[in-house]
Amino acid sequence: MVAWRQDADCYQAHDLVTLFAAVVAGKLRRRPAIYDSHELASDTGNPASLRSFLLRAAEKLLIPRADRVIVPNHSRAVIYAEEHTLVVRSRSNLR
Repeated sequence: MVAWRQDADCYQAHDLVTLFAAVVAGKLRRRPAIYDSHELASDTGNPASLRSFLLRAAEKLLIPRADRVIVPNHSRAVIYAEEHTLVVRSRSNLR
């Protein structure tokens, strides 16, 4: 994980794998971690699989630790807000 070595204004992640690095780097550098997400990783594949269970656990751990969460539309923002009890901005609200 090289992200924390980079002094940046913010650390941005586009998927669950890079969110871990962004959150850690943001905390270490005292900079915001931004999660620009298009889908919940746990929504992909078989919902009863071990993989989906682990992805849901990682989402519940990491997404609330992001300083900002950006999603593509209002309906996705509603899903994130319900799943993770946080305020989410959709891109349509950022214009």
